[in-house]
Amino acid sequence: MSVANAVSSVILTGTKSQANASVAYSGCAGTPAACALVLAVGANRITTTVTAQDGTKKAYVVIVTRAGSNNANLSGLALSTGTLTPAFASGTTSYAASVAKAVASVTITGTKSQANASVVVANASGVCASNKCTLITGPNRITTTVTAQDGVTKKAYVVVVTRAAAKAEELSELETSAEVTATATSAVTPTATVTPTATMTPTVGLTPTVTSTVVMSSTAIVTETPTPMDVLTATETATPTVTMTLTVNVSATPTATADLTPTVVQTVTLTATVTAAVTPVAFEIAAPPGVSLYLPMMMK
Repeated sequence: MSVANAVSSVILTGTKSQANASVAYSGCAGTPAACALVLAVGANRITTTVTAQDGTKKAYVVIVTRAGSNNANLSGLALSTGTLTPAFASGTTSYAASVAKAVASVTITGTKSQANASVVVANASGVCASNKCTLITGPNRITTTVTAQDGVTKKAYVVVVTRAAAKAEELSELETSAEVTATATSAVTPTATVTPTATMTPTVGLTPTVTSTVVMSSTAIVTETPTPMDVLTATETATPTVTMTLTVNVSATPTATADLTPTVVQTVTLTATVTAAVTPVAFEIAAPPGVSLYLPMMMK
């Protein structure tokens, strides 16, 4: 006969067909009236021997098979490094945890709810020896499988352990290195696009050449009867023309991305003609008494 795992003992009672016969049990403790047997998981053999009044014997054998436990739960789950999220609960089977890049492996410890259950810890590479699993960078799926005593019932607890990446691995591994030197006295066509990261302050040298021509003319005529002192007042006007030639030397050294350091030298010649008004100039000439003044004037 078979019983559930919850059945831990049985009492077997043999009833004699003849009152003068005797009954004895083996494999259990009891009296002639009954046999009490604590059941182990699996088969349990009980032999009931009946001896007739004339000494004839007859044996009755009962095998009681107790099923194994179907408890495949864990009562605890822990990592050697890292914290489970959410916190462990026996009925929760999915967890996550994070560890630093320096953590190359993690050990999973699962505590069985039923002592006769078995636990196996494995990752993508297979069973982890001593429940210690090697970690790769990024997520690592680790499964703790509990097999109940009955050999049929199983339960899996999954922990995804994410191992952090090194900073250098998070960045692009591509590197660009280039050197460009450009020299020109006019337009510059670089072989790469250059975006300066700083404002350029050019150095400007000016070499002006100034040519000016000033024409001035004035006419003053004074005829009068002299007084004790005659004063001649004249006004000069002038219209100057100024020509200036400027030579500008510009040099700039920009700082650019991609390690490009072009040097540009450029010469620009500017010619300008400036016409400026000159404020009239007044002056006075005094004549001695008795002298008449006549003053035509032309100045260059």
